Amino acid sequence: MKTGKTNTEILNNDAPRVEYHDNAENHHVLRIKNLAEGDSAEYTFRFHNDDAGWKYSDFPGVSLIVTGLEVVVTPSAVVTEDKRVTLTCSTSCPLTDNTYIWYHNGRPLTPAEGQHKQLVLDPVSAQHAGKYSCAVRTHQNIKSPEETLTVRGKSQVHAVNAVRLMLVALCPVVVSLLYLWIRKKKSLTSTTEPKNPTQAGQTDSEYESISMNAVIAAQRESVEQQEDSV
Repeated sequence: MKTGKTNTEILNNDAPRVEYHDNAENHHVLRIKNLAEGDSAEYTFRFHNDDAGWKYSDFPGVSLIVTGLEVVVTPSAVVTEDKRVTLTCSTSCPLTDNTYIWYHNGRPLTPAEGQHKQLVLDPVSAQHAGKYSCAVRTHQNIKSPEETLTVRGKSQVHAVNAVRLMLVALCPVVVSLLYLWIRKKKSLTSTTEPKNPTQAGQTDSEYESISMNAVIAAQRESVEQQEDSV
C-alpha cells in the first residue's frame, strides 16, 4: 500500500510499473520500475486471510524518497571570461554511485573533462558557454534539466563601464542646461509681464533655489555612480 501526501493507493501487479513477488519463505518483494519523484511515499505491507480478511503486517512501513538531479552554477550562471565557474550535479540525498556524466549542449563530455559531481571551468572562456546537464552513470536515462551558462567577453564589460561613465559625465551638463533654460524662461516672463518688485524677488529666489537643488542632487548622483562603477 502506498501512502502519499494526498492519497492512499493499493499496489498490485495490475498497477503500472509495479511487480509483486512472493515465495514459500514468506519473502514479499515489491518492485517499481522507472522510478519518478511522484513515487516518493510511505509503503506498507498487508496480507489477506480467508478468515480475517485484510490485515496489516507487524512491520513498520518503509519511506521512499525519490529525488531528481539539478545543475547548480556558482558563483553565477552569468560570468566574465577568465573567471572560475563550478557546476555541481546536486541531489537532495547522497548517491552511492559517484561517477557522473556531464553534457554540454546535449553532447557528453569526455571522462577527462567531467566524470565527477563537480565540473570546474577555470578559467572559463566563450567556448564554455551553453547548456549543461548531468546524469549518474548507472542511470544514464535520468538526466537533470539543462542549465544555461552565459560567458561575457571582457570587451562587453568594458563597453558597459564606458557607457556608465559617459552617463555620469553627462548628468552635470544636462542639469546646467536645465538651469540656463529656467533662467531664460524667468527672464522672458519678467520682461513681458511686469510684477511687483517684492513678488519678482521672491520668484527669483524660488527659481534659483530650485536650480541649485537640481545641481546639487545631480552632483551627488554623479559621485555615487562613479563610486559604484569603481
